[in-house]
Amino acid sequence: MDNIIKYQQIDMQLKKFARACENSEERNVMNKMTQLVKDAQNKSIALENKAQTLLDEYRKIKQSYDATYKKIQKLVEKDANEMSCDELNKVIGEINKSTADLYNLERSLIAINDKIKQTLKDFENTRNSAVKARNMHKEAKNKYDCNMTKYGPQIDKLKKEKLALEKEIDKGLLEKYNEKKHDNIFPVFVPLSGKMCGGCRMELPSKELDKLKTSKYIVCEHCGRIIYNN
Repeated sequence: MDNIIKYQQIDMQLKKFARACENSEERNVMNKMTQLVKDAQNKSIALENKAQTLLDEYRKIKQSYDATYKKIQKLVEKDANEMSCDELNKVIGEINKSTADLYNLERSLIAINDKIKQTLKDFENTRNSAVKARNMHKEAKNKYDCNMTKYGPQIDKLKKEKLALEKEIDKGLLEKYNEKKHDNIFPVFVPLSGKMCGGCRMELPSKELDKLKTSKYIVCEHCGRIIYNN
């Protein structure tokens, strides 16, 4: 029993190191910057699609603008002396309508052009944010790696001690330990605390307490931990 308790203590120390590394400021910065880069990439794709849609719309309106402009030119070039009064009025009406259409098309082009400029600006800002996030991620990772280098020898030492202890622990007991640990029951082994489980602090039935007089351990019916009598 002593060896499995020592084994668990080493596991606890390793968990502390893992939590310290996982919850470190550098690790948090790395995770945050990774998410920012992903968000920037998704936004960049959306902006590229938006820019392409605006360009297609711009080209379409520009074609209409050019066609309307040519139509006005042709109408203006007509010789008024060769037209009747009704024909002249009709041409003037077409010129006025086409001029109004041209004005509206021009306004649409200006509006789309402004949207394209803003989209390109947003794209540039997004790209700069991604570059900044990558640099901050790199800086945080360098600090994190330095800390891991510092903790590395201690972690390696504990892992070696743990591996050596495995050979001295009953295989069945070790299997039970790993099964419960895998089910997120930790610590797995807890001492008897008076008449209570040393894990969940629930009072144990007398018949279970009696078992500890002849058995090395019992299983708590409340939390599933293995209780031993020290």
